Amino acid sequence: MNASQQNENTTAGTFKNPRPFPRATPFTPHTWPIARNLQTQIQQVKTSSKSTVQSGPGTVSQPRTSARTMPQNVSNVRVTSKSNGDQKQVTVQFAHNTNDPYFSGASIYLRRAGTPPVKVASGAKSPITFSVPRSTASHSIFCVSDGSWGSPNVLSSPSKHVKLS
Repeated sequence: MNASQQNENTTAGTFKNPRPFPRATPFTPHTWPIARNLQTQIQQVKTSSKSTVQSGPGTVSQPRTSARTMPQNVSNVRVTSKSNGDQKQVTVQFAHNTNDPYFSGASIYLRRAGTPPVKVASGAKSPITFSVPRSTASHSIFCVSDGSWGSPNVLSSPSKHVKLS
């Protein structure tokens, strides 16, 4: 295939099969979309995902988002634990607003003093039970609401201190 044929195949939008298979139609045109610039495609995606609000004549402001797109925080978090050999079985009970359309469940995060929180369990309703190794270090348990549009910040969610020794 020479350079002019190759250029024709990649930019013209029609592909001509140079070597057809036996018993195949000798010429099979394929129409391809015209090549677009990658930067243009990215800008199209960015633009189509934003809804802008007209705030005055000729001015466009930042996109407006709904006030309630994430679930409300859970409340009345209660943590109980019991020893099970070298493990500690922890049960987390919570309440959530049953009228919250964004609530789909809760995730439980365990944070050891000085470390980031780690997700240890999740469930659709209360209570949620999980087991962890016994430890003498100070721990906090965070109960975070889950929703299809996201979750509140773990560190701003309701938490309780727990002893895992």
